[in-house]
Amino acid sequence: MGLPIDPIPSFEFELWPKSSKAIVSSVLIAVAFTACAQVAERVDTALTGGSVLIFGNINLFTWLVIGCCLFGMTGALIVANINPIVANLTATGPLAPIWFIENTINGIIIVAVLRLFGVGEKEITFEKFLIAGLAGFPGLFPELFAIILIWGGTIDFFLIACVIIFISVGIGTAIGFFITRSIVRSEVLWR
Repeated sequence: MGLPIDPIPSFEFELWPKSSKAIVSSVLIAVAFTACAQVAERVDTALTGGSVLIFGNINLFTWLVIGCCLFGMTGALIVANINPIVANLTATGPLAPIWFIENTINGIIIVAVLRLFGVGEKEITFEKFLIAGLAGFPGLFPELFAIILIWGGTIDFFLIACVIIFISVGIGTAIGFFITRSIVRSEVLWR
């Protein structure tokens, strides 16, 4: 028996949607992600020197899981790669160059797990959605290895960073679940 949280209802899901609605909606999600990221990533840089992205990863997974769930691989790739362009152009933080790879890996993993759980065909429970988001955590390993290689972090620091980032991924995914559920319930994308 799961948590007493209403699931995301079933809806029309395509793995590679090509409609202008899907592309424009994915770009709008990416723009929201990027706008929030400009604040979140700078807060992380101020708090940790950009080495542990607490708020950045909460923000990333909030918006990425929405794009992945609603728009499949199209949403995953668009949402994953617009922010890194802006982040590199504005010198958001020292890890910005690896975000293209990380975000893309995260998106592919999340879409694959959501597809495995039958997104669109069946209701998606909070627990399954959370598992899908947390499954993207290994996509953040380039960032974690950069912490050790570039900043000379110790294994203790690496393990602490893993725990902090894992928790932030979970928080972002949980927020994304409630936003996604609200969008699906509103049926605004299928009118």
